[in-house]
Amino acid sequence: MNYYDVLKHHITTGHQVAIILAGGLDFDIAQYLCQETDNSSQSIDAFTHQWNIDTTISQPGGIHPKG
Repeated sequence: MNYYDVLKHHITTGHQVAIILAGGLDFDIAQYLCQETDNSSQSIDAFTHQWNIDTTISQPGGIHPKG
C-alpha cells in the first residue's frame, strides 16, 4: 500500500510498517501513524497546545513555559 491509500482512504496498517526514504512527507506519515488520537495538526488550538506555542507572544520565543 502507499501513503495516499492510508491518508485518503483511511486504510488500516499493521502494527509494524516500513517507511522507505526519509523526506519530509515520510516523516509526516510516520508521525501520523504513531498518533493514538485525532490529528492535532487539523486544529489550531490543539496544535498550539500540543507544541506549547504561546499565540499571545507574551513569552520569550513564543513558547509557553512548561509546568
